Amino acid sequence: MKNTKRFWALCVLAVVFLLTFALAACDTDTPDPTPPDNKDKPNWTLTSPDGKITLDVYFAKGQIAYSVAKGDVTVVEKSNIGMATDKCEFVDLTFVESQTDSKTISYTNVSGKTKQVTTSFKQNILTFAEGDYMLDVVFRAYNDGYAFRYNIRKADGTEGDFTVTDELTHFALPGNAKTYAMAVVTIVGLLGGDEYYSYEDKYQYRSYKNLTNEQLGFPVLYSVKSGDDEVYSLITEADIYGREYHGSALQADGTDGLKTIHMPACGSEASMSASYPFTSPWRVAVVGGPDTMVESTLVEDVYDEIEPWKPDDYDSLSEEEKQIYTYDWVKPGAAAWSYLNFDGDPAKQAAQSNYELQRQYVDAIADLGWTWLVLDAGWDTGSFTEKVFVDFVQYANAKGVHIMVWADSYSSFYTRTQTSATLAKWAKWGIEGVKIDFFDGQGAPYLSDKWKLESQQSLDDHYEMFYQEAAKYKMVVDCHGCNKPTGERRQYPHVINREAVRGNEFKSVDSKQTAYLPFTRSSIGPTDFTPAIIPYLSGTVTVAHNMGLAVTLESGMPTFSDMPDHFTSGEYLDFYRNLPVVWDETKLVTADLGDYVVIARRSGNKWYVGCTASYAGTIDVDLSFLGEGNFAARIWQDSEYNKVSQSSQSVTSASKLSLTVQKGGGFTMIIE
Repeated sequence: MKNTKRFWALCVLAVVFLLTFALAACDTDTPDPTPPDNKDKPNWTLTSPDGKITLDVYFAKGQIAYSVAKGDVTVVEKSNIGMATDKCEFVDLTFVESQTDSKTISYTNVSGKTKQVTTSFKQNILTFAEGDYMLDVVFRAYNDGYAFRYNIRKADGTEGDFTVTDELTHFALPGNAKTYAMAVVTIVGLLGGDEYYSYEDKYQYRSYKNLTNEQLGFPVLYSVKSGDDEVYSLITEADIYGREYHGSALQADGTDGLKTIHMPACGSEASMSASYPFTSPWRVAVVGGPDTMVESTLVEDVYDEIEPWKPDDYDSLSEEEKQIYTYDWVKPGAAAWSYLNFDGDPAKQAAQSNYELQRQYVDAIADLGWTWLVLDAGWDTGSFTEKVFVDFVQYANAKGVHIMVWADSYSSFYTRTQTSATLAKWAKWGIEGVKIDFFDGQGAPYLSDKWKLESQQSLDDHYEMFYQEAAKYKMVVDCHGCNKPTGERRQYPHVINREAVRGNEFKSVDSKQTAYLPFTRSSIGPTDFTPAIIPYLSGTVTVAHNMGLAVTLESGMPTFSDMPDHFTSGEYLDFYRNLPVVWDETKLVTADLGDYVVIARRSGNKWYVGCTASYAGTIDVDLSFLGEGNFAARIWQDSEYNKVSQSSQSVTSASKLSLTVQKGGGFTMIIE
């Protein structure tokens, strides 16, 4: 009997062992350590939380590739990825492990498309080895796109230096893709350095199959169709600061698709040296419909729940000093600027130190409830003295207006020591913001002998140095002559504005460009377009068009350039009065890419609706984004190029309006 019991006990143990082994083999978080070397079928599949986006990863012959689909529409065909260095080329990889995870994150913006953001993603970290080095590729799938980045480290955990010799990241688009992109057009640096590129050219339609060797600046928008389904995707990069890396662009690479390249405007001797362990910037792509391109915050979501920047000695600071790094002093708000109103640099600069004129601006925008007055180059010349300037600042502050001043990024802020000393002096004068200009490129040493940066740090390091010093003195930042946004305001929330756009400084920007921008450049971060209240030139755009830009282009500091009297009279004033710039919600209402765009943004219980159009016609506006109840809508429409007409009507979420626009026109609404 005892032997029988022993027999059955052994049988039970055997069954338990077999079941445990079988369950372990089925655990998707513990993949086969030697995946099949199959070039046609994916070895790993990552899906978005809603199951609509699929990211497949392939591993064959020691190399990695990926593809992306949304539903049945292929968004990226099988594309090679990787990174080569002087220490290891990573072309004969061995698979080590896979680590899967899923997360939901939440964060609060100081400025942006949406104040409160919650998003989810699924992640797979694939680890490979070659020789003494390890390569992690971190893949993520979100409901509104995907992202991936590289980690390079030595297997024994030691530190060291290396040089990136090539990035192998490709985006092989389907053959029928339509691209909307800005060509990389470089010009010689103003201070005598190598060529630079400040993202100020035009977005243009290009058929993907006709691209040859063009270099395209991020972000690049494209669309693909399969049957009746059309999917859009916006490719860019994020989290480039502090990565010992550089800004990147895309270039057609034969049949392999668009290849990620070193930004050609970085100087011929740009250093690619870095140290390991190393983490690259994110390669990010928003995926979905046109509404997703406008509403997505993916470029900033990849920062996860990062805390805003604090100095290394934070723990030793006083409680008062620690309060600085809550960033509760950041004041998003609309701004006025006078520089474009005058012809020629002498007249432009003289106006900046004409403090009687600038007092007129203070009076005008104080009545509008605006926050900022921007003084450009020349503010500290001419009639400037410290006493005269401080008196002016105190006058402005007494009326609730804060002062931002222009500065050259090198002559004014050449080193960290110089930067700290200058900002300390300006803070005593009451200055609360800096419009920092002439970075002239992205991500490489500035090669002019006169302006060579200390330690030859990259331009990205120079940006970050300035952000950090500005935070110490509680100054907001508006970057000009600069690179595109890459989500950095998640880490530096006082960087509330950024140029990197073909804006109104050109005075005759094609209205087709402003219809493209919400889906391209303005989709990825704050956009300082600097429109005029009254257009400078007839036959370009209308007053209503420029009003629409206050809504269609997101910025923590939308800046308008005009004469003082244009801020004090006109049918448009009630729209601009107490104009919000911090939004609780953003919605694309309707659009026809390049022809018109209508966007609604909510601040509290008010919806602001803006339209810019490049053609003349009628636009149907569906107000189903409104909640329940009855609302009052105030509407401003084209009258003449320099005038608008205003009307009011009651609306509900069932209302559908048909509004007429002129060529280069637009309209705005406030609904409450």
